Amino acid sequence: MQTPRTNKMESAPVNKLLITISLPIMFSMIMQAFYNIIDTIFIARFSEKALSAVSLSFPMQTLMIAVSIGTYIGINTFLARTLGQKDFKKGQTIVQHGILLSVFSYLAFLFFGLFFTRQYFAIQTTDAKIITYGVDYMSVCLLFSVFLFGQQLFEKLLQVNAHSLLSMVSQLIGVAVNIILDPILIFGLMDFPALGAKGAAIATVIGQFAALISSFVFHQNFNKQLSTVSG
Repeated sequence: MQTPRTNKMESAPVNKLLITISLPIMFSMIMQAFYNIIDTIFIARFSEKALSAVSLSFPMQTLMIAVSIGTYIGINTFLARTLGQKDFKKGQTIVQHGILLSVFSYLAFLFFGLFFTRQYFAIQTTDAKIITYGVDYMSVCLLFSVFLFGQQLFEKLLQVNAHSLLSMVSQLIGVAVNIILDPILIFGLMDFPALGAKGAAIATVIGQFAALISSFVFHQNFNKQLSTVSG
């Protein structure tokens, strides 16, 4: 394997790095919150009870984001030290472990989504309609949360190599897809069935999938020393 070019994290002035790296990361975190904000805007126009159900789902979604970000920041800290030591083979191993942790995290939330979603809403409300909307929304988000964990992993891997702008672009792609699909799937536009809360969830996970694919492509093309697919 060829030795990668010098990482600008090693040679660029600190003040410049703070601006060029931190600002896209901050914007990416704002974009992450947009998934819930966008869903809220469109669901509020669909049904008041659907809005209540989606709002009750947000703590669980926030927990998923907290688990993913917390895990991958730890991986990035270890990875940054390894890259500084020029141990790129060990860096690839860390990436593989990160993928494994993503799978374990996903399985935990998948288990909750399969067996405890209805109970989650039942302890918060007795309204059967809100519970139904909530199960429709959150079960989809949990069952396909693998996209969220994968997206977060590859975005953090881009950030550790100072590609935070590409990380931001992948987030923007996901948010754009969500904005486009939300009204189509919630209200049944363009001959699609009106899916309500479930449509909002489907739009969200498709947006996360789009962000995952774009961040993975960026990782494979710009993180050559960490790529687990290309040599």
